Amino acid sequence: MSEPGYGRNDRGFLPSWIPVYGDTSIFYGLTGSTPAPPPARSSGGVQTLGSTIGSNGSGGLSVNTVVQANARADFHYNVLSGNTVAFHNNSLNGPFWFCYWDFMDGQTSTDMNPTHQFASPGTYAVSLSMKNSNGRMSTKVVSVTIASQPVSAGISVTQSAFTVAFAPDCNFIVGSAFWHFGDGETSSDIFPTHRYAANGTYTVIGSFNGNVVATVDVTINADVVLYWTDNSSDETGFNVYRSNVSSEGPWDLQTTVGADVTTAGVSLAEGAGNWFLVRANDDGGESESSNVIFVPGGA
Repeated sequence: MSEPGYGRNDRGFLPSWIPVYGDTSIFYGLTGSTPAPPPARSSGGVQTLGSTIGSNGSGGLSVNTVVQANARADFHYNVLSGNTVAFHNNSLNGPFWFCYWDFMDGQTSTDMNPTHQFASPGTYAVSLSMKNSNGRMSTKVVSVTIASQPVSAGISVTQSAFTVAFAPDCNFIVGSAFWHFGDGETSSDIFPTHRYAANGTYTVIGSFNGNVVATVDVTINADVVLYWTDNSSDETGFNVYRSNVSSEGPWDLQTTVGADVTTAGVSLAEGAGNWFLVRANDDGGESESSNVIFVPGGA
């Protein structure tokens, strides 16, 4: 903002000053008279400027305008969990035309109140830049400290008969993983699903980000293993049903397996006997059932 300036021409004093921000300019004056000094600029908020200039008490000119003070960037933050931080924008003298955060980890944001996850603990000089209608930028920098936390790693297991889904259960971001399923099979998927071929207890080892290891024991204990022949080429999977009433049903769905699977482990219900059948799935629904298999009941 230009400061007030006065110049004298051959007709008297002519003040020339700009009492507003941005591209708007207001000039006023009276030949042969010295105007009152312009009002002081407000330190914040909105200010109304006014002046009446006349000669010998008659006539005059009234000038009024609204001034928006400079933007004043301000914010605070709180750590939510791990390396995740919520930022709260407390900037003054809006409304704002521009908002820009630099988290100093290669990431930025234009959200007013962003939540950001840092890749690792440390101290980051986070900056917030704000601009309102007067066009002047205000920037505030705050040192944000993410404290180191003890590493915690585990494995989450979801099991259905012989099929088990695994997932890392860690307090850090998992970028890579390598799994040993305890039966000689491995995977480099971060969220793998593995199918075991037989009953037993398997020690599963997950290695995360190359240097953090977790283990879990998985027990496969299916009472019956069913096998069937795939006679079609367009199925999307198979449904396995059980009845402990009769070979006519009613039928309860026990498990669903993929299109390339032709075996399933199932449990026995209490009673005199168990009947099992398999139906193929495709886009049109379920197929006719397989033959019905009878297995003596559980204890």
